[in-house]
Amino acid sequence: MAGAGEFFLHTDWKEIIGILNADKCDVEILTNGLVLDHAHIDYIWTQTSVKMLQFSMDAADGDCYYNIRGSTQFSRIKNILRYTCSHPERKVVRLSFVVMNENLKHIVSFVHFASEMGADGVLYQHMHNRPLITTKRANGFVFDESQHPNKSERKRLILKAVSVAKRLDIFVQLNQMPEIEISDEDYYRCKSKYYRHEDSDFGIQSPCCLPWTMINRTLEGSWRVCCMSEMNSHLGGKNATLQEAWNSKEIQEIRRKLLQGKCPQECMPEFCDVASELKKAH
Repeated sequence: MAGAGEFFLHTDWKEIIGILNADKCDVEILTNGLVLDHAHIDYIWTQTSVKMLQFSMDAADGDCYYNIRGSTQFSRIKNILRYTCSHPERKVVRLSFVVMNENLKHIVSFVHFASEMGADGVLYQHMHNRPLITTKRANGFVFDESQHPNKSERKRLILKAVSVAKRLDIFVQLNQMPEIEISDEDYYRCKSKYYRHEDSDFGIQSPCCLPWTMINRTLEGSWRVCCMSEMNSHLGGKNATLQEAWNSKEIQEIRRKLLQGKCPQECMPEFCDVASELKKAH
C-alpha cells in the first residue's frame, strides 16, 4: 500500500486493511512512520495480514534526516523502528533509502543502522523528479540534476554496502539501478520466513517484474502499471475494475514487450533507468 501521501493519514486505513484481510491478501505498506505509535504497531502485527512494513528513511542519522526530510523526529522514528522490529509477532521490516548527493556518504552506514534497529533489509532507490511527472511526457521541463549522484561512486558504495549486509545477515535490494549487479544470494537474503520476493516466486525473466507483481491506481480511479509509467495510460480503460485492468490487453502487451527486452510505450525513460536502458538498446 502506497500512494500520493502517507497511507496511515487516511482515516479509514484500518478498514482498508480489513477488506484486504477478508480477501486473504498479503499486504505490504510503505510509510514514513511519523504518525505510528506502539498501539498501531500492535494492531498491524497481530490483527492484520500485513506481511511487510517499509519505512522511508533516506538517512542514518538525525542531521541528514533533517536535511532531507525537514523533520526533527529522527529519535522518535528510531523508537518506533525498535518497537516494530522487536515485536514478538513481527513480520518483515525494510528500510528504504533514496540515493542522492545529500546522503551519498551514508549508503554504507545505512546498512549498519538497519541492523542496529533490527530490520530485515534495506532498499536503495534511484531518485526521481516525481513532481515533474505530468500527463505530457517530459513536456519540455528542465530537470534539476544537482542531487543526482555520480553513478560510478553510487555503485562503489552500494557494492560495499552489500558486502557489509552479508556479514550482518540482512538483505539488500535495488530499485532502478541496472548498472549495478548483485548476486541472487545477496539480493534475496532475509531472516524472515514471511518474506517473498516476486522475481524468485514467479520466475520472471524480465528486466522489470512490476507488470506481474503490482498495479497502480491513480487519484482519478484508473489503473496504470506503476507510478513511473505514463499518467494517461489507462489499463483496461478509464473505468476498468482491478480484474479487468490486471488482465487487459494493454498490460499483456507491456509484459510481452518487456519479455522481448523492449521498452513499452507506457514506460518513461525520462524517469526510469530500466526504461532508459531498454530504449538505448533498441
